[in-house]
Amino acid sequence: SYYRPNSFDVVIANGLIGLGLDTEEAFNQLMFECHRVLASDGMLVLGYNDKPDRLNFNIEQAPGYQVFKTFEPGIAGMTGARHVVADGFQHCYVFLRPRRMGHVAGEMDIAAAA
Repeated sequence: SYYRPNSFDVVIANGLIGLGLDTEEAFNQLMFECHRVLASDGMLVLGYNDKPDRLNFNIEQAPGYQVFKTFEPGIAGMTGARHVVADGFQHCYVFLRPRRMGHVAGEMDIAAAA
């Protein structure tokens, strides 16, 4: 791995899913690597077009997504952890923080998965 664990406070992954990262396996690899390099209180901003022609899997159910928890970033005019842009692409941003302890939904050992 190029970067050491806990190297970044913020990672922005925008415009990758459905535009090169086209499979759930590739998405999980991205998410596990983001989890590995983020500081414990770090933030991942995940941006993607939430359309069936760009996504052939449910992001929220993917194992790589499960190693994160959503949070509301406190940006004026935003409510919730997910912000959808009013455009024809259904582009959305999700604000995430890494989960670090125990198991996710009783299924996955995060340390083993990351």
